[in-house]
Amino acid sequence: MEINGWWASGAATRHMLDKHGVEWREVEEVLRQDPPFYRSRTVRGERRYFVHGQTEGGRRLTVVFAFEGPIARVITAYDTPRR
Repeated sequence: MEINGWWASGAATRHMLDKHGVEWREVEEVLRQDPPFYRSRTVRGERRYFVHGQTEGGRRLTVVFAFEGPIARVITAYDTPRR
């Protein structure tokens, strides 16, 4: 399975900006790099996945999404915690 495009609802993009300070363009910067994705948990019967990546400005983000066919529906994005 691979990501062949992505989108987010207006509510999801507002949530990312309001709660996490992540702009949609930053999410796109991460996803354009075609990072490997990993399976996360299942929420209300929906399988979720995530990627870690870095924006052009150097911000490290985690992007959480679900597949709708080959398209990733972005659910949220937030700063990747430092280890």
